[in-house]
Amino acid sequence: RFQNEARATARLNHPNVVQGIDVGADKGLHYFAMELVDGGSARAALQTAGGGLAETQALDIVRQAAEGLRAAHAAGMVHRDLKPDNILMTRDGQAKLADLGISQSLAPRAPGHAEAEFWASPPYAAPEIIRGQAENNPASDIYSLGATLFELLAGRPPYLADTPEEVLRAHLTEPVPDVLAFRPDVSVHTASLIKRMLAKDPAARLPGAAAVSEAIRRILTLNAK
Repeated sequence: RFQNEARATARLNHPNVVQGIDVGADKGLHYFAMELVDGGSARAALQTAGGGLAETQALDIVRQAAEGLRAAHAAGMVHRDLKPDNILMTRDGQAKLADLGISQSLAPRAPGHAEAEFWASPPYAAPEIIRGQAENNPASDIYSLGATLFELLAGRPPYLADTPEEVLRAHLTEPVPDVLAFRPDVSVHTASLIKRMLAKDPAARLPGAAAVSEAIRRILTLNAK
């Protein structure tokens, strides 16, 4: 499975996706070689800032990640583990999606194929993924990207709790938090975008990564006026 998914990732050529170079096995160990992205990650940028990022910077990172997602979804892949750690940065500020090697194909599983483990990280997991209702739904990536944007601005994920189980329960039952409660300087347009990306119902979210990218472009234009 690792070999198959790594090869699928290597075939995906997009400036906002970490480029796969080679995949294989040697002496019983599987490997996946990819391009070097030497500017850290969105998580590292957040830690360097010592809090939330500037709104423009956070929006630009997420817009680029959405463009990478757009390509992945068009190629029949969903990420399933989107978070600040999996958005790598070049030194000139280009954002690239990483860890698509553990993504899931949009194609139905073959008869008799066992269900995959729960891959998603609890702070960013979409409700339908937690319920096991939507194994291969691109809308789950939109939710995780919304949680990522929230954290890049607020300096913390949308839901905090003492255990991973409690975090997962919050995604299912707690109201969507307002980023303005943590960052009152953020524009209402960005706050509204995050709420829509974090909608519990997948049908209520923006209809795809392209829509997220376009919405961010409009917000950046409005904020610049």
